[in-house]
Amino acid sequence: MNIEQTKIGETRVISPQGSLDAQTEKEFQESVIGNIDGGEKSILLDFSKVSYASSAGLRAILIIAKKQKESGGKLGICGLHDSVADIFTVSGFDTIVDVYSDVSAGLQGLG
Repeated sequence: MNIEQTKIGETRVISPQGSLDAQTEKEFQESVIGNIDGGEKSILLDFSKVSYASSAGLRAILIIAKKQKESGGKLGICGLHDSVADIFTVSGFDTIVDVYSDVSAGLQGLG
């Protein structure tokens, strides 16, 4: 899995690419938690290049959300493709993580 990261203002934007599944969730989770442990208080996950998320991927997001909440930070996710957005809605993840349409909306929402 390729994971790009940029800092826009006070927010770290993390953009994974490909599928978030049992084979990639550990790398993704470690990358994001590394930022949380490094003191990032505002993180936006840009999923515009994520085509699929399995239950293992959702578990990684849940662990990340819990860790960021414990650190007193904010977490958002944006750019969900329809199939991934459906998984988020059905599983209730849209009540755990703030969901935004795109990076611009996410940056404004996390502001």
